[in-house]
Amino acid sequence: MKKQLLLLIVILWSCTKVVKEDLKTIDFKILKITVPSNWERIDLKGIDSFVSGIKTGKGDTVVFDIGDYSYDLTNEPTIRDKKYKSYLDSLCFDTKRMIFSNNKELDKIQGIYFKEFFIFDTIDCYKARYAIPKVKGRGITGFYIDSLNSDSLKVSSYGYDLDPTEQEQLLKAFKTIKIKFCP
Repeated sequence: MKKQLLLLIVILWSCTKVVKEDLKTIDFKILKITVPSNWERIDLKGIDSFVSGIKTGKGDTVVFDIGDYSYDLTNEPTIRDKKYKSYLDSLCFDTKRMIFSNNKELDKIQGIYFKEFFIFDTIDCYKARYAIPKVKGRGITGFYIDSLNSDSLKVSSYGYDLDPTEQEQLLKAFKTIKIKFCP
């Protein structure tokens, strides 16, 4: 009996696979982030802010925007009153991609037409708003910090329609961010 138990433990032990992720740190001067080693930093151009990015292993782009007008991740859809639909149809407008509601104000407040959930957490020492797609692979994965130190300097990072595995890796990577201005 002891031999069988020992054999079973050895078999189970040998079947477990310990996977150590190969990671690297990318320095954006104001912040550092640890990502999978096959992700690469890319240079992007911004008009009124520092913009850079990361190319994931599957070729998706994650943007980092640091400045006074960084994207706050709210891709708010326009919701129209349902009564307006028949009028637009009579004018031969293509209304297939438009959103109509019986109670547009309530739907807007509840955010039911957003593709993302929004949650609050911290990144390093700052309060951040995260956007996480309601359906993996469809929507924005990112974060937004509305103010670094006492300045109006904002930070956002986001990718669109990321591969589900890379979406999870990115959310884990956000937790590794170290911001230069943290007290």
